[in-house]
Amino acid sequence: MIEASFDSDRDRQALASGAYQYDTGQRLRMHGLPSPQELAEADDFLSGNIVTVQVHYGFKGESQTETRLALWDEQAGCYLAAIPDEYLQRNECVHAYVYVSYGLDETGNGRTKTMYTLTMRPISRPAPNNVATQSQWEAWALKADETDMAVAEVQTAGSGALAAATAAEEAGKTAEQAANAAGEAAQEAEAAVKRMMEVSQRWKEMTVNVISQPAGTAATAELSGGVLTLGVPQGSSGEKGETGDTGPADIALTLAEGVLTIMPI
Repeated sequence: MIEASFDSDRDRQALASGAYQYDTGQRLRMHGLPSPQELAEADDFLSGNIVTVQVHYGFKGESQTETRLALWDEQAGCYLAAIPDEYLQRNECVHAYVYVSYGLDETGNGRTKTMYTLTMRPISRPAPNNVATQSQWEAWALKADETDMAVAEVQTAGSGALAAATAAEEAGKTAEQAANAAGEAAQEAEAAVKRMMEVSQRWKEMTVNVISQPAGTAATAELSGGVLTLGVPQGSSGEKGETGDTGPADIALTLAEGVLTIMPI
């Protein structure tokens, strides 16, 4: 039990004693405060037919408090309120505010007011084996932050590696497509060269014969078994002149590198 005494009506502040660091399940007992009925009658402006007393606990410098209901012990003439364990874990100054909530006034509005304050500071002592100290909590929090940062870096690196792998896969597909296209082009070029060599070889092995056709007939060409036979019409008979009779047309044939050349002689 943690004790606090308000010595007089004018004394609205008190010091609590008997608190040790790492204590749990403790209650605050406040002496010298008005009963709920007396509080209701103390201020006409805030008076009402229902009065509730709360204790708000908070560390010095913090902006939030934790609330516990204070119950009036008629026999002992004091208020009792539980103390949250967290406010006994640190060797720091704790402020408690006695907060009075009145019933509805004549206009139907509720009224509240902070009536008293008290201060307590748990007496420092070594931590039990099963209790983490503040420095341990801070060290663990630091390790947790470092772990979170490391995980974030790994996730970032993983994302970069995945992006790089995806890009490499796409580049591989593009390279494979280019290689396939190049292979197909090379095969087509090889086939064209082969066809050209076959044609060239056939011309090299070709035999050309020329036969005389009657005058006035059409020229002919026939290929059979590597023998090209050309039918050449004879020229028409002319009159005898200074240069002699005009006889059949004479021609010269020349085959060189697959090209057949026909020249009159």
